[in-house]
Amino acid sequence: MNYLPLDFMAALLTASLISLSSALAAPSSVSPVPPHIINNQAGKIIGLAVETLDGEKLGRIRNLVVALPSGEVKYVIVASGGMLGLKAELKIVSAPAISLATAKRRTASLDLSKRQWKDAPQFSKKGLSELADPQKVRNIASYYHLNATRSPNATKQSTSAAENLGRSVTNQLNVRSELRLATEIIGRRVTGPGQERIGDITDLLVDLQGVKPTFAIISARRQTRKDYTFAVAFKLLRMDSPNRFVLNANPAILDQAPPFTDSVWAAPQLDVIYRYYLLGADNTARNARDRQGDSLTASSQSESERDLKITTRLRQAVMRDKGLTLTAKNVKIITINGRVTLRGPVRNAGEKIAIKRKAEQIAGKGNVDDQLEVE
Repeated sequence: MNYLPLDFMAALLTASLISLSSALAAPSSVSPVPPHIINNQAGKIIGLAVETLDGEKLGRIRNLVVALPSGEVKYVIVASGGMLGLKAELKIVSAPAISLATAKRRTASLDLSKRQWKDAPQFSKKGLSELADPQKVRNIASYYHLNATRSPNATKQSTSAAENLGRSVTNQLNVRSELRLATEIIGRRVTGPGQERIGDITDLLVDLQGVKPTFAIISARRQTRKDYTFAVAFKLLRMDSPNRFVLNANPAILDQAPPFTDSVWAAPQLDVIYRYYLLGADNTARNARDRQGDSLTASSQSESERDLKITTRLRQAVMRDKGLTLTAKNVKIITINGRVTLRGPVRNAGEKIAIKRKAEQIAGKGNVDDQLEVE
């Protein structure tokens, strides 16, 4: 009987194990994030219509107010009135008062009458600095607490309960907290502890009720890795500068990130980084072509202050546009020496035109290389 050499058998076994490991790690084995989770992304919430429980229109969500370093959404900014959003009155709403659980598509609800809405707290351009005033915080919390659960003619005991709620919110917004608009966070770059570039924050996964933690959705585009998207709890991020967050973890763990699933969203672990697989967002064929050296990738982004500012402003403008799909909001934006390169898929020609126009407004005509592709 002929026996195979031991070294040959060992090599065969090793090859089999490598093949098995590769199959298990393949992106195709990762299920896309369910739509009901994606609907909790800031990019999906901003732009929603807001109605009373009786279906009367109150306005449209303009922005979210986020407390750093926790990432918790404290308030929702709603634009009311005006023509096509112009000259609209801005109202500030306690985040838990807004419900996303409605039967109407692209609509949130607020347990408030139209009459009560007229007297709702307003949000001005200096609104964030005003929220440092404990009395302002108590007034907002008390207003929505009374109107969400009680009538305006509530008893003295009700008023006391509302004041206690206001004090609780004030305590949470302590001097170490910093309030930022969600659109100011989206578009910021993320580096590792050694300042190695990891990617950009392309969205936030939030819970308006404040029960679940806030996750930063990070597109990690590097030459050594396919274009993956990750969900990182804000606990693992530190704002290092106005334009940058630092991931307080070894970037190598990104390669072993487990998928973000229903069970994770039900009980997330704050010290775990998750693979946030968006259907159609990987663009594997395009990424492979990018790595052949024939075209720029996101890792080619210039680190100069001017170029980073252009990329950040454009990313924020794209994320604020409620008319763009999630596919369009994940396009690559690379700025080198003031020239912007746009790469990736969009759903239709209208999105392609809209993004190019935004780029030209920020970088100037003649400074935009439009390589966007209509799916």
